[in-house]
Amino acid sequence: DAGSWFGSFVGERVPSLRETLDMLRGRAVPIIDVKDAGDRGAVAATVLAKALIDDDIEESCIVISSHQKNLRVVSDMCPETPVAPVATMRSQAEAAVRSPGYDGLLAWWHILSPELAEAERSRGGFVGAWTVPTDKLGLVIGAGANLVVTNMPMEALKQLRGGDV
Repeated sequence: DAGSWFGSFVGERVPSLRETLDMLRGRAVPIIDVKDAGDRGAVAATVLAKALIDDDIEESCIVISSHQKNLRVVSDMCPETPVAPVATMRSQAEAAVRSPGYDGLLAWWHILSPELAEAERSRGGFVGAWTVPTDKLGLVIGAGANLVVTNMPMEALKQLRGGDV
């Protein structure tokens, strides 16, 4: 029940991964976070990779994780799928930029710097920032992010389209 938190949506079910990927096909680039660690995370990464292969969308998604093993499973099974570590500390982000096997970096917006972004871009990777408050959007883009995760996507689009960023 995905809606019990919101009263009027009680009984609303959570869509399956396949349903979600089908809904987003051609409309958005899903960024899928494999959160579990250890064997459970590896199993989740395997299930995800099989779904991407079965739906022929390996190149249409980005897979992120705080756990290197999960990213390795996905990149081994789906070499066309971009994978990136999630960094919450500057030291994690700096280590990720020096590590092979990643297609980008998703850093907590507080730790993103122009130097970190340039280091990732110089190796051909994308630079993402999460979860960016809309009043910090200009700061993050100015630091070099070319992928932004926000809880206010419509406000962020409005700012981007209006040239406010």
